[in-house]
Amino acid sequence: MSESGADTRARRYFWVIKHGVKASGMPTWGAGHDDERIWNMVAFIDRLSELSPQQYQILTARGDQETGHH
Repeated sequence: MSESGADTRARRYFWVIKHGVKASGMPTWGAGHDDERIWNMVAFIDRLSELSPQQYQILTARGDQETGHH
């Protein structure tokens, strides 16, 4: 995908994560997460298809003391 295509896709992902999609079950995350956190989610989604199962496990593992969304 071209640089501008990747940028367009990233901006679209950012908007959907931040604002949600009405009547689709995709909630808005903007109220609970700042823009930097949402851009980190976009970067994760962008790399998701490249991750091995082991890499995914490492990146998504939580410590025993962690609860809720971070």
